[in-house]
Amino acid sequence: KESGIEYANDIVSAGATGLLGGAANAVQLATTGKYSPSRIISRGIDKIRGTNYTEQNAANQKSFANKMMDNSLLYTQNAKRGISKAGQAGVDIGSAATQIGLMALTGNAAGALGAGSEATGALTKGLMAIQQGGQGAYDAEKAGAGEGTQALYGLLQGATAYATEGISNVGALGKVFGNGAVASKIEQA
Repeated sequence: KESGIEYANDIVSAGATGLLGGAANAVQLATTGKYSPSRIISRGIDKIRGTNYTEQNAANQKSFANKMMDNSLLYTQNAKRGISKAGQAGVDIGSAATQIGLMALTGNAAGALGAGSEATGALTKGLMAIQQGGQGAYDAEKAGAGEGTQALYGLLQGATAYATEGISNVGALGKVFGNGAVASKIEQA
């Protein structure tokens, strides 16, 4: 059996590689994906120069993103091996918390560099949407979808994640989750 530190390492590694892999997959689709404007332009330049850099770059980016996503799954499977269903749920929660923590650190770093709270909030939500979009495209790829369907599925999943992240600040929910007593107490401290 693994020690607690080894479990924690697997959980944190699953979250970190999932975040990095999802973001890398989204960036790959946006920059070198079959339908991205930059790839279309780059392929035209390759044609003029007689090179194949665009295809090589796309393959390298896809390989890196998929390796990160595959590693995330392996870390998760390793952490869940031989433990109860409740423990497995804890692994998923720990992995998600790691991703949220890393995104929050990015927002805090931007704040420390002088970005306002609106900008840091948008940055954090944007990172989450990018990661979710990349994860969605990866899931679609693993299900056998073509690149266009992968991009569409990733775009929709990322947009949904971004849109639903703001729900907690609307109406009565804002009082409970985003603008209520807890938030004001934290600000006072």
